[in-house]
Amino acid sequence: MGYPSSEQEFRISAADSFERSLKKLSIDAQKRILGKLEELATNPFKGRRLRGNPGVLYIRIGKFRVFYKVDKQKKIVNIINVSHRRSAYR
Repeated sequence: MGYPSSEQEFRISAADSFERSLKKLSIDAQKRILGKLEELATNPFKGRRLRGNPGVLYIRIGKFRVFYKVDKQKKIVNIINVSHRRSAYR
């Protein structure tokens, strides 16, 4: 999954685990999450660091958390997973 655009600095790349998790969510949640991911392409460092996992960042989108890593040199945001906040940090 990639979202190329002339105004975006970073390219979005999604792991298979993210794609599987996203398909399980409602259509409204999917749209809201994908909309926020486009924002990550322009500012990938707006997320918070995940304690205990160096290099992993996350953003809050309603009840969901999206976990990702940023490769500064290749200018890629690797989306790792999305999960409900209740089970996100386990």
